[in-house]
Amino acid sequence: MKILVLESSTSSIKAMVYNTESKKNNVMGKKHAQQNIGQGIHNAEEIYISLLKLGAIAAKEHSINAIALSSTWHSLLLCDVNKQPVSPVYLWSNPMAGQLCQKLSENKVYAKSYHDQTGCIVNASYPYFKLRAMRQDKENDQLEDSSIQIMDQGSYLNWKFTGEYMTSESMVSGSGLYNIHQRDYDEQLLESIAVNRQQLPKIVKNNEVFPLLNEVADVLGVEAGIPVMATNPDGALNQIGAESQDGRVMTLSVGTSGAIRMSVEQANTSETGLWNYRSPRTWLIGTATSGACNCVDWFKEEFCENRYSYQELEAKIPQEKKADEQPIFLPFLFGERGPGWDMLRRGGFEAMHHQHRLGDFYYSILEGVLFNLYQGYEMLIRSVGEPKTIQLSGGILNSKIWMQMCADIFGKSMTINNTKDMSMLGAAKWTEKCLMDLDEKEQREINHENMKTKVIVPNMEYHHQYKVRYNMYFKYYRSHK
Repeated sequence: MKILVLESSTSSIKAMVYNTESKKNNVMGKKHAQQNIGQGIHNAEEIYISLLKLGAIAAKEHSINAIALSSTWHSLLLCDVNKQPVSPVYLWSNPMAGQLCQKLSENKVYAKSYHDQTGCIVNASYPYFKLRAMRQDKENDQLEDSSIQIMDQGSYLNWKFTGEYMTSESMVSGSGLYNIHQRDYDEQLLESIAVNRQQLPKIVKNNEVFPLLNEVADVLGVEAGIPVMATNPDGALNQIGAESQDGRVMTLSVGTSGAIRMSVEQANTSETGLWNYRSPRTWLIGTATSGACNCVDWFKEEFCENRYSYQELEAKIPQEKKADEQPIFLPFLFGERGPGWDMLRRGGFEAMHHQHRLGDFYYSILEGVLFNLYQGYEMLIRSVGEPKTIQLSGGILNSKIWMQMCADIFGKSMTINNTKDMSMLGAAKWTEKCLMDLDEKEQREINHENMKTKVIVPNMEYHHQYKVRYNMYFKYYRSHK
């Protein structure tokens, strides 16, 4: 069987053909052409067309048997009654609800109640609060039309590929509109923003597939009617791709943004700074950070004006470093998600002096990104205990220095698979499993191949030095609250 996986992430689109027999895959991708048109804004139709074009190239000379779709959690898109977009796609990073959430989060009773109810945090990244901000904006009357369809990039792709107005349970669990106890839209929350259920996509089971539309099949060059798996979030699929469903394996993703995730049997809202979402198979608990590779890209492209490659910047990092000599970087250039969930927080360099050079600043960015993730790690182990294994993924895998720094800061070995596009592998694996279940009418586990792995072992002497640096970082973090 050959599965075509199409993914739209925060910064790029990708296509992969996965062969379930040979376990081989071929990935191609490109950055979003319109990623700079606004803060946290995409164009839904442009992404769809770009995915089709890339998918057609990937599928050429292959006999495709199924399609799997992947996108990001927390996006928001408004469409008319004919499912034509009337707004851009607002991504998690769009700050339109920042002031609203800052005010709401001051009410600790409300924040805890909302977290217990939805598994989400009072934060501008969630569609619920964007909708609430729209309702309060007197100049925005789009929601006054009760026929407006409230979607996201994932449900828009579902509609375009299958003609079904639906969303997966995993995707909607990150919307802030989902009740983790009822496992359905929360009626009280819908009433609070004057939205009726008919405006929202129906929630389908995570293992349901739908036939591919003829017109889409023609463009892709594949057979019409082949099964399409409803769009699932790349974060949840990353967990499946990393074979992390035993509850003791943590995935640590350092991509455009950052995330830490563990699978658990049931939702756990004991830590208010951790979210609880559904994966296609179970519950996920974790946290996310706004700044990761996007901070590194900012430094290279804006601060250094693309004068140096990443390799050249790494070469400028001082070989000998003392704990109190490098600047401290707070990675909140794009606001803050975990642990404080304040999208209006700003970042930058601290403890600078005249002797600092370019390599010192670059080093502190790599370090600050990981310190922010380590804050979430401390919360996670308080809630569910320490993981048995940590699987590392994302753009960090392109840097040996950064990977080693990550192991040293966490004081834990990091396992790295030879597959960089873990979320796409997860999408293929999940689709393969669901189609096998349909064929055989019985539940069975995914038959993972033995992926080649390597382990990054921490230098514990450096770990203790990083602890000193982390305490400095935390002092500056708290002083800016």
